[in-house]
Amino acid sequence: MQLFHLYHNNRFDKLLHSDFALFEFSIWLHVVARSLISVFIPILLLTSGYDVGQIVIYYLIYNLFDVPLNFLAQYLTRRMGARWVIALGNVFVIGFFLILNILTPDNWPLLVLMALFAALYDSFYWVAHLFLFIKGSRTSPKGEGEETGILYSIKRFARLISPALGAGILLFFSQSALIYTSVIIFALSIIPLMKVDDFSDKPETPGMSIRKFFSRTPERKNFSFMALWSVHGSAEGVLWPLFIYIVFESIQSVALVPIVVSLTSIVFSYFVGKIHKESRDYMIGLAALLIALTWIFRLSIENTFLFYASIVFVGLFSLLISIPLDSNIFSRARVTDPLGTATYRNTISMGMKVILYALLALVINVFDVSFIIAALSLFVLVALDFFLISHSSARIAH
Repeated sequence: MQLFHLYHNNRFDKLLHSDFALFEFSIWLHVVARSLISVFIPILLLTSGYDVGQIVIYYLIYNLFDVPLNFLAQYLTRRMGARWVIALGNVFVIGFFLILNILTPDNWPLLVLMALFAALYDSFYWVAHLFLFIKGSRTSPKGEGEETGILYSIKRFARLISPALGAGILLFFSQSALIYTSVIIFALSIIPLMKVDDFSDKPETPGMSIRKFFSRTPERKNFSFMALWSVHGSAEGVLWPLFIYIVFESIQSVALVPIVVSLTSIVFSYFVGKIHKESRDYMIGLAALLIALTWIFRLSIENTFLFYASIVFVGLFSLLISIPLDSNIFSRARVTDPLGTATYRNTISMGMKVILYALLALVINVFDVSFIIAALSLFVLVALDFFLISHSSARIAH
């Protein structure tokens, strides 16, 4: 709770005495509910009778739905306000889990409907949630990285115990018990959200066209980095836990993945947020190189300790990319288009995952190919990053 209070005190004046604290508590509950079960979703699909190839196709369908739905989320946020869109997202994620609970093998109509509900949830929640974070955070460039670091710390704090609790529910009770527990917490997160009424949750200025938004060099650079980074994110967040489960045949082994990451990085998140703006691009390039090499290393090892050691390294190195990159994106959003930024960030991220899963749907050895693609995307990010740094230095010199 101390970290929770630190977050608020750093972000908003007198926040703990405002309704915005209720909003943040709603988001915290939401993260707890999602963290209980999110890492187990591909495993639950596997144990429900779907093979790895079918799971890849499910994620392809889900991301295909997600891309255009981000623009619907943008429209509804402008018309209804962000908190109502987040509430709708919670309704859809509850529907998603109820469908997952009754899913039977080879039931493609139900699987496609589940993918649609997952996409509605993802687009509605992330577009509206990120818009409110950008809108509510401080405008001081000096504090933007620190705020983003604290945001990551809070989310990791919520994720620290939830996967272990989720694994315990799966082991000692059932899949249904885990799903209903998550559904109850998701439903509870709507209550404080609906009590928030003392702040504006709609855009205050007209949005930019896509062409105008991406006519600026910082946006093209930041979102190119985000696109390449999202390929790694999907491999690390979906395919790696699935691989760990297949190798070790244990729910506990999968639960350890987010726990290990959270333990090693919850405090580190705050300090990464203090990296000077001038050093962010160097950090992004170096961390991307180290993670790419870790992916290559993973292809050649079969050792339990080294598997989990690689998770620690990737978790720490990821912060050196995600926090500086989001800090750059969010700081630019305040002078461009906050709602547009939230929309394009999620759209581009999910669009790159469409390409990843479309490629994986064509191959037999899903894991090795996905790990290689993740490594290649990061090598491209490194090359682009250092090219832009060199180009910028040369221009300054002249």
